Amino acid sequence: MKTLEEKSKRFTEYIGQLTQLFLFIKAEPFPPEYECTTREIHVLLFLGWRGTCNMTEIADHLRLPVSTVTGIVDRLVQKKLVNRSRTEEDRRVVMVELSENGKKFKNWQLKEHRKVSRAILESLREADQDILLDLMSKIVQRLQVNTTSGHELIA
Repeated sequence: MKTLEEKSKRFTEYIGQLTQLFLFIKAEPFPPEYECTTREIHVLLFLGWRGTCNMTEIADHLRLPVSTVTGIVDRLVQKKLVNRSRTEEDRRVVMVELSENGKKFKNWQLKEHRKVSRAILESLREADQDILLDLMSKIVQRLQVNTTSGHELIA
């Protein structure tokens, strides 16, 4: 019987592998106008999930300094994938949102992710598909409780 520490190590390796597989899916070639770095993809997917955000929110989510996020956003603005604006209440606050092209990119990326998800599920029996989805739901719920309540997952 493996220890919890050994299982944790194995689980972490699998999560890392899955993350890499989902980030670098190229079932269809990237349209040239959507060629992005991994960090740019993270920003686009975060904005697609969260909606309009300020630079600090993006930096906090990615665990990067605001100065680094500024460079990433600058490149995304040049690629016409995001729009940047300032709030009327405080002109120092920079807001970022997906442009129409950014929304197209997000939809394209999610479509590619769904292809991999479908391939994974198709390789399993229906009962195993249900088990996998139930376990994934429990993991997501556990992480959401800890992140939204301000509690640390690790004590």
